[in-house]
Amino acid sequence: MEKTLRILVVDDNPDDRVLIERELSREFPRVQVTEVADAQAQTLALAGEPQDLAITDYQLGWSNGLAILRDLKARWPHCPVVMFTGTGSEEIAVEAMKNGLDDYVLKTPRHYIRLVASVNKALKRTKERLALLAAEDRYSRLFKNAPIGLYRIAAQGEIVEANPALVHLLGYPDRRTLLAAKLEEFYVDPVDKQRWGDQMQHRGEVQGFELQIRQRDGSVIWTRNNARAIRDKEGKIGGYEGSLEDVTPYRQAIEAFQVLVNSAPMGIFILLDGNFKMVNPGFEKICGYSEEELIGTDSLQLVSPDFREEVRQNTIRMLKGESHLPFEFPIITKSGESKFVVEQLISTLYQAQRAALGYFLDISEHKSLESQFLQAQKMEAVGRLAGGVAHDFNNMLNVIIGYGDLMNQELHQHDPLVRYLTEIMKAADRAASLTRQLLAFSQKQISQPQVLNLNDKIRAIQKMLERLISEDIEMAVVLAPSLGAVKADPTHIDQIIMNLVVNARDAMPQGGKLTLETANVSLDESYVQRHAYVTPGPYVMLAVSDNGQGMDTATQARIFEPFFTTKENGKGTGLGLSTVYGIVKQNGGYIQVYSEIGQGTTFKVYLPQVQEAVSEIPTAEPLAKELYGSETILVVEDEEMLGNLIYRSLKSYGYTVLVARHGGEALLLCERHPGPIHLLLTDVVMPQMSGIDLSDRLAPLLPDMKVLYMSGYTGNAVVHHGVLDPTVSFIQKPFSAQILVEKIRKILDDDVR
Repeated sequence: MEKTLRILVVDDNPDDRVLIERELSREFPRVQVTEVADAQAQTLALAGEPQDLAITDYQLGWSNGLAILRDLKARWPHCPVVMFTGTGSEEIAVEAMKNGLDDYVLKTPRHYIRLVASVNKALKRTKERLALLAAEDRYSRLFKNAPIGLYRIAAQGEIVEANPALVHLLGYPDRRTLLAAKLEEFYVDPVDKQRWGDQMQHRGEVQGFELQIRQRDGSVIWTRNNARAIRDKEGKIGGYEGSLEDVTPYRQAIEAFQVLVNSAPMGIFILLDGNFKMVNPGFEKICGYSEEELIGTDSLQLVSPDFREEVRQNTIRMLKGESHLPFEFPIITKSGESKFVVEQLISTLYQAQRAALGYFLDISEHKSLESQFLQAQKMEAVGRLAGGVAHDFNNMLNVIIGYGDLMNQELHQHDPLVRYLTEIMKAADRAASLTRQLLAFSQKQISQPQVLNLNDKIRAIQKMLERLISEDIEMAVVLAPSLGAVKADPTHIDQIIMNLVVNARDAMPQGGKLTLETANVSLDESYVQRHAYVTPGPYVMLAVSDNGQGMDTATQARIFEPFFTTKENGKGTGLGLSTVYGIVKQNGGYIQVYSEIGQGTTFKVYLPQVQEAVSEIPTAEPLAKELYGSETILVVEDEEMLGNLIYRSLKSYGYTVLVARHGGEALLLCERHPGPIHLLLTDVVMPQMSGIDLSDRLAPLLPDMKVLYMSGYTGNAVVHHGVLDPTVSFIQKPFSAQILVEKIRKILDDDVR
């Protein structure tokens, strides 16, 4: 709804008041006219509501127009006033204008039309003036209350205006003190002043201009400046106005972030349309390319070709939010090396465009350790299988060898069957050798360790090693002085050296150089981090190197597996290196292979150093002179065929033999047997009751009975970590009848139980 216009008419002539009200009503449909005809009416009118406009005569009975004008402006400063009079002069008009009069109109019939026009004009000017005042008021309040510093600078460089926020920002006590300061006092770097001036002259404004500012107390802060030039009608710069904001915390955070990005041990990058837009030093280090080489290139070019499509699809899923799991894949570095990395991406904005932010971590070492762990698990599982096979196979071999011995005793030396029997026994011996190697690999081989010096062992068998290799192979032996001692079974050390030398020989069919080397080494934490299951500490290293054919990575991954061989059919069992692996692991050591196709191979064996004195070489035990006997022997063997064989063999040497298939049956036999039992010959691993448990159960009943344990697979029953208890008598399956009776005869003739 249109507002009602309130107009005050001050005139002592009633006819004039009527004419004025008539003309106003014609022009303004909604108008409320208040008439003042005397001093009393004037007093009442000025005490009432504010008026939108006042019309006054100059010559009044109780006053004059100038006095009325002053009273009106004193009461309502923004009320426009038009003087409509029949008497007056130019001097009066000028004086009235000085006191705030809006217009001066003479009373004539024609001037009533001009009065309406003057009223309209005065109302419009007042509306514009009030709007301007309101705007100025808003600007003033905004200027004073703005949270950032606002300023105005004269063309000559003086500060002419500053708001409270700027006074506070620059550390001044009040506005007056700040306005007295010189601009040069604030610049930390004079170059900033020059850059600011150049941009202002060239563009007429600066946006986001960051510079360091010195506060009044000398402290330095980072600020962001936005400003524009104020120009006059001719376009000349008359000054500048702008804002100044403290961005020190923000700047310290872009710097902290930059330090983080630059020093991060992982790759951080930004992709735009699949191309690199930013990479950090960590990314450069992983892939080998510089930032200049990467920016603008397709990120998939780093990925191994076989994985590119998979990586592309995974990237799309990540950026859509369909996948949040890091993705592993191989890359090809600048040097051509393959590395495994893990990557994760998120969608982000970069330079107002949708982009991808990602991290990139080299997990090659982790994958290597993971591979070592899986390989170790695989080898352990195969070892358990091999040990179990060796146990059962040894029993069968024992039967074959035993009955072969019995047959050999009964055949005449010229019997044509002797030739066949000889071949059977040769095959059985070879099979027994294979089971011994399987036991070595499964770390179930019986060990009788001594403190050794590897240099002494190499010197002792050097001549034999030279006979093993061909004449076109040069063998070099480099032995470290003051070599530390190791604790191992001497025969096992011989197996390690022999197998590694033979393997090196076979890798050089056209001849070459073979090197044996020893050294004292210390495996530190950095080595441990790269190799699974290695315990840090001092070791003795045995290295066997050749400059032969070398191996690829796939072959190296399987080199220690039993029955794996790169040789032609019939030229190798595939158990040589697996035997070495088992012996080394059983002795608490580690073995590593280093090889490249065409560059040869090096095997490094690490055995723990010990601080004990080297053991004296024991003299061989004398063989029993007499194998026959009449003592009673209790044989406990769950394999019936082997039990029957042992029974027949021992009977043939004159012994009284009792046979039981398990521990429970053996206990019953002992309770029912009226005479003494001189020796218990028992398998170690049996169902229901082990040989050790049986021996313990019988000891109170037969305190003078001696015990001989036999097994092809010992577990930890009579050994501790593969080391034979020196108080235990033990015979390894398979064995011949003669070896068995020699062992029995020696135990029976020994005074110690």
